[in-house]
Amino acid sequence: MGAVSGLVSQIDRLIDLGIHSAIGLSPEAFRQSLLPLGVHVQGEAGEPDMEAGTADAVIVINTPRLPIGDMWSRVHRAGKPAMERLFPRKPEDFRPTESLDLPAGEAYLLLGLDRGNATLNAVPTEASPRIAAQGRSPITVEEGTSVLLQWPLFLKPNHCFMMLGSRCGDRRVPAWWLSNRAPRLGWCWEGNPHTWLGFASCLGRSPAIDFGRVEADRDAKPCDQAPSRPEYSTFDRGASGTCMKGK
Repeated sequence: MGAVSGLVSQIDRLIDLGIHSAIGLSPEAFRQSLLPLGVHVQGEAGEPDMEAGTADAVIVINTPRLPIGDMWSRVHRAGKPAMERLFPRKPEDFRPTESLDLPAGEAYLLLGLDRGNATLNAVPTEASPRIAAQGRSPITVEEGTSVLLQWPLFLKPNHCFMMLGSRCGDRRVPAWWLSNRAPRLGWCWEGNPHTWLGFASCLGRSPAIDFGRVEADRDAKPCDQAPSRPEYSTFDRGASGTCMKGK
């Protein structure tokens, strides 16, 4: 599967989940909005390697039109709906850390995704410098949820992931894991290691598209006529990926 066909499959998946309707677009307008992202794919946008926990690219929807509270509830795995157990916090309390430079826009590609198999049983103070030393960035709650919207089976028994790119101002770290085989969005204390939780990260993020400007963008730079592959964001190797320490 090539980059364009893989991206089309991801877009179709989002349409099947009703994401286009939730943000107020027709299926075709939604599709045409996202297709220009194909010029940023490094490799393919097809199925991930479920065992290794890696993927070349995945579409991230990051817009006020689709709050995280509406996103996570669309995740289903093997017939089981996701559950949210973030009390006393709420999903929207977990915000991107100050060290992240997220693309300005409503949708972009997460590039070079890694679920974090190599960081299972680590704690953030161990995982953050390892991720940064590899030139990678921790992912956010919106990004992790976008991954599971596409590939629910990316969440595997004993191979789940934390999202250090989002914090809520204390020692809680958001994570996706399995509870009675159902996806669960919860949190773990910063200092507690878990043998079944790694730290998901990415190599980069593409420039974003804005759904409100899609027609102008599409006329200016069609996906199949781009003269060259644009650069995508890279990361400060010294960034820790955490924003605040608990008291």
